[in-house]
Amino acid sequence: MSTRTWLATDYYALLGVRPNATEAEITRAFRDLAKRLHPDRSTNGYEAHQFKELAAAYGVVGNTERRARYDALRATRRRPGAASTAPPPVVIREDDSHRPISVRALPTLRAGLLAYRWGIALFVVGVVIAALVGWITATDDGPTDVARDITFWLIAAKLVIVGAVFWLLGRRRLTYCDSDITPNRNAVTR
Repeated sequence: MSTRTWLATDYYALLGVRPNATEAEITRAFRDLAKRLHPDRSTNGYEAHQFKELAAAYGVVGNTERRARYDALRATRRRPGAASTAPPPVVIREDDSHRPISVRALPTLRAGLLAYRWGIALFVVGVVIAALVGWITATDDGPTDVARDITFWLIAAKLVIVGAVFWLLGRRRLTYCDSDITPNRNAVTR
């Protein structure tokens, strides 16, 4: 799963192990469940979804550093009265493989906004240059300079194409970020 709030799911329950299980027990439980739920072995779409959740759980609990942070976060939530003083939920990005390459290329909302704005600017400049070159070519009464015209047309085409690509990438990133935004804007992203 791309974004997961650690407090929303009990990863130990997903793996079917106790919270004080050893790394070997966690790995064994993951492998047993992965063999049964792997998308190559089952045709059920729900099992494929369960496999993704299982992989996300193992990504946290199977990693010593993440497991320590996860356990610490769970411990703060279990203390009486800690619900109001608990730190914001930790949001992790475990797997980018499902994202389109164009979205992975722009890692933040700020980069998406920057690409969107620069894309529009480059596109507009390219269109203006194309219009000027067309106007100059149409009104030129003297001998035509073909090399000059081709150079300006290529510059205009490059600006239009690059501007359109950045514009669309930025727009996709902004759309993707809108679905990622959580009500708690203090969440830590990794």
